Amino acid sequence: MSTQETYDQFVKRQPELPLFFQPGWLDAVAGAGNWSVGLVRNGDGGIVGVWPYQRSKRWGLVPIAHPPLMSQVGPWLDYPAEQKTVGRHDFEWRWLPRLAAELPKGLFFIEAKMPYSMRNWMPLEQLGWCQTTRYSYVHPAEWDRMQRWRALAGRQRTTVRKAEGLLQVVETDSVEAIHPLLQASFRERATRLPLSLPRLRAVFFYLHSTGQGKAYLVRDERGKIHAGGILGWDRVSVYNLIQGSDPALRHSGAAALALWEATAVAADRGLAFDFEGSRVRGVEEFFRGFGGELWGYGELRKRAF
Repeated sequence: MSTQETYDQFVKRQPELPLFFQPGWLDAVAGAGNWSVGLVRNGDGGIVGVWPYQRSKRWGLVPIAHPPLMSQVGPWLDYPAEQKTVGRHDFEWRWLPRLAAELPKGLFFIEAKMPYSMRNWMPLEQLGWCQTTRYSYVHPAEWDRMQRWRALAGRQRTTVRKAEGLLQVVETDSVEAIHPLLQASFRERATRLPLSLPRLRAVFFYLHSTGQGKAYLVRDERGKIHAGGILGWDRVSVYNLIQGSDPALRHSGAAALALWEATAVAADRGLAFDFEGSRVRGVEEFFRGFGGELWGYGELRKRAF
């Protein structure tokens, strides 16, 4: 059995794995054949750890980097059931270095993002890894609609209420309608949209075909599109994967209305809602206004030369 087939079987036995570890998702966002996975086994041959990664090319050199739309992709350990805290930490010290050793050799740069559940990166520090704590705002799964509404800042509630009277959020399968909104939003931040239109289509097709997400547009009564984006989900969270809006219509409240309705989708499913962290000041402030809890995760980096 190939490494890919072995990984496919492992993922099927791990329903709690985040969306971003699914082979079909990795095919969609990185491209089939552009990603691989490091695996480590115990003495019985069972897989105890996985580390998916994408190869990319920069300046003629080959690094390992996380693909776009990936808030969590890096090391994952399959902890023994009902393990005490000390046993869990011993497990990490034993297997994380071995898992890191399964990454390809001869690379000049390695980058990864640890899932929320992976909090201990110290075993990798001994191998020359650096870690930076990043953050995202999250509505916990146990919050119902009312709790999520009460968590909103007053300015955000006002914006949503105003937008509800003027706009409508509708589901769509037209990625072509969303793409220019994304381009405009990233252009306004003086950055490049990390996904081409074909890759965005592949992402939407995977989510739609597996019932793990949807695309949406926000339009007014004249049919004018104000905003649009894509949501994805797994058994734990709904993720605000990507969102864009028309800069000329930014003050309509379309983006806030869309995200509020997305949190309602999460509440109805009994799932957390992950706004996806951002280091862009204006975006961070916008997400902060929805009153989510601040969840930290580790961004790992290592220069291999």
